[in-house]
Amino acid sequence: MSEWFAGIDVLEKVYFACAVFGGLVFGVRLVTQLLGADSHDAAGGISDAPADLHPAGDSDLSFKLLSIQGVAAFFLIFGLTGMALKELRAAGDVQSIAIAAGAGCAMTYVQAKFMTMLFKLQSSGNLRMEEAVGREGVVYLTIKTGGAGKAQVVVQGRRKIFDAVGKDGAEIKTGARVRVTEISPGNVLVVERVA
Repeated sequence: MSEWFAGIDVLEKVYFACAVFGGLVFGVRLVTQLLGADSHDAAGGISDAPADLHPAGDSDLSFKLLSIQGVAAFFLIFGLTGMALKELRAAGDVQSIAIAAGAGCAMTYVQAKFMTMLFKLQSSGNLRMEEAVGREGVVYLTIKTGGAGKAQVVVQGRRKIFDAVGKDGAEIKTGARVRVTEISPGNVLVVERVA
């Protein structure tokens, strides 16, 4: 390895150093992000995650290309592409620098888009009951006069069974179509029969 390194020219050494540095930083950042251990960067409070996952005031770096992950991706691909071009003698020094820089920029863009899509997969899992108002569903267990029963309603794309009462205390039989008119305390649906 040391003989190989001593036998290459200065530009190839720069490409090699960029590839090693970029690869190490990219790999470490990717692993820590996927494990969820990287909510903030210790060197300044900056992270690659979208702003809605951070307290107010953090920058949204998911679309910006100058995130730590983006810079590491640039150096990794810049170095690897430059080394490949020099090794294959496919381009001169200036051309290899230009092609490697273009490949690095393309990788940075692709990486930023990938991380944005990855962060969009995150979900709080919280059900917002107010989104049930106006939705239609089916009575699952008969709602007794002045009492409660159960209704099945799709909220946020999930079919759930909720405690329900009839509007104005009306009785509604199992299987009847209903519409949610409001949410009472305790997340109990107030429903009315759909004609």
